[in-house]
Amino acid sequence: MRILVTGATGFIGSRLALAARTKGYDVVAGGRKMNDALRMLFTNAGIEVRLGDVTDADYVDSVVAGVTHICHLAAAWQEVGVGDDYFRKVTLTGTQNVAKAAVKHRVSKMVHCSTTGVHSRSSGLVISETSPIEVVNAYETAKIDAEKMLTAEAASTGLQTIILRPADGYGPGDLRLLKLFRGVAKQRFPLIGPGTGHRHMIYVDDICDAFLAACVAPVTQPEAVIIAGPEVVTLRELIERMARVLGVPKYGFDLPLGPMRMLAAVTEDVCKVVKVSPPLYRRRLDFYTVDAQYDLRKAKAVLNWEPQTGLDTGLRLSAQWYRNRGLL
Repeated sequence: MRILVTGATGFIGSRLALAARTKGYDVVAGGRKMNDALRMLFTNAGIEVRLGDVTDADYVDSVVAGVTHICHLAAAWQEVGVGDDYFRKVTLTGTQNVAKAAVKHRVSKMVHCSTTGVHSRSSGLVISETSPIEVVNAYETAKIDAEKMLTAEAASTGLQTIILRPADGYGPGDLRLLKLFRGVAKQRFPLIGPGTGHRHMIYVDDICDAFLAACVAPVTQPEAVIIAGPEVVTLRELIERMARVLGVPKYGFDLPLGPMRMLAAVTEDVCKVVKVSPPLYRRRLDFYTVDAQYDLRKAKAVLNWEPQTGLDTGLRLSAQWYRNRGLL
């Protein structure tokens, strides 16, 4: 098996490339740019690095040639201050380029990374793959459009395809939750709203295991599969458990949700006009309003996979990684 990991310079992609190599697979790491430390880590592990942009069809064609499996993680994600067209170009056009190259070069399996965000994140219900699609921003819209395109491409060409919809990932290498860890460690984290919404996160190594399980899972038609961790907690419970892991008596303080929504909207709009990155924006408040948990029965049946890392263990390993690098 020779696996191409697109988006291999990112949090999950880099961990996945290393995990695949550890299992003895040949690995090609794709990405737009890479720091020297990660390049050395990949080189020492025997991972081939091929930098380029998935929106460049010629680059994609060249990097797909010779691989047997593709784990496609490259996408626009946290960018702010960009138009909706940017998310569509990177996520949808990039996926289309990868799928067409996979068909051309007779790739055995394409595993595509989507998101549970294509479903409601505030329903409070247990969500399965058949739950309604409910996108609320350009990132989620591009993701579901890429799913539809890939499903149609797979159905018409016979490309074996699995679409994974991971819940919120965390763990060593994740910088998205660093501010949360820092805020709780300093006992200054602002809990905006009641914090009663359910959180169903997944540790990064469990995500990697799911992708590698998908590479060998027998499929006869395009499949969408939700993956998430073994525990569901409320946001308040999450930060309270994080405080215990970090060894502090409390996480911080509480703030009302309504006024903070108004402040975020004004801040984002003003910063867009003056062309600076906003310190607070609408999507950031989505973190506080999530209320969703996920049904993992299909993942267990199709992938023969179950999450292994409990929340306390995952939080502890994350905090240790931050501290070892002087980030916490």
